[in-house]
Amino acid sequence: MTESLERDEHSQNLHCKAIGDDMGHEILFTRLEDIPIENARHEKVVFERGEDARKLNPEHCPGPVIVSSEIRSRRVVEVYRRCFEEGARNDRLKVVSDFIAHFPQQAFDADWLKELLRQPVMSPGLGDDTREKVLGAFANGFRRAARGSKESAIQKSYRISGTRIAAQTLQDELSRWNDGLERHLSTPEEVAARAAEKADEIVKRSWKLGRREKQRLTTLLECGKCYKAAILIASKLFGVRERDLQTKTD
Repeated sequence: MTESLERDEHSQNLHCKAIGDDMGHEILFTRLEDIPIENARHEKVVFERGEDARKLNPEHCPGPVIVSSEIRSRRVVEVYRRCFEEGARNDRLKVVSDFIAHFPQQAFDADWLKELLRQPVMSPGLGDDTREKVLGAFANGFRRAARGSKESAIQKSYRISGTRIAAQTLQDELSRWNDGLERHLSTPEEVAARAAEKADEIVKRSWKLGRREKQRLTTLLECGKCYKAAILIASKLFGVRERDLQTKTD
């Protein structure tokens, strides 16, 4: 991993915590890189079922895990690499097929998989006649991927529910900030200035929020619409549509 990627990843994983700090109360989320891979085979099953938002490692993560697609992809690649290297002889090619079937887009980023394709005889325990078998595992995996590569319903459900939790936490923090404005003692101009200041703080610490989001956020905060402001922030931070986060009564 390059130094710039490490900085970007570190910044991305800390932005939610930083927002909370600025609003007077720390917002805590479990970072994926803080959950150790203690059982790669278990994680493989969890990833394939789309349940990784909650069940990667309950001991280290009792609640939802909210993480960027880039970090999740790296985790998936590492989990399958370990499963391959730790697997019995008869299981290794199935790991390859499963990896490609469930995560075809990650197959092109996995160095261990590229090396296996280039040098199949170097793979321990597979023997010298493995080139044809490895190619067969690749082909089988892509055939399975073509039959169904959409996000599972349960994975989508966990992703949305986790983001809703984040939105609720953000709403609570914004509501406390809004209460501190003492609108009845402030002029509209003073409220507008404070709203613009708060929106600027949030956008500066949240790299996924741009100029358009800043304008919307300023307007919502100025009007005291903390719920909609929280939905906007969570939607952009975690890549979930705003309408998927709203309840039927909104």
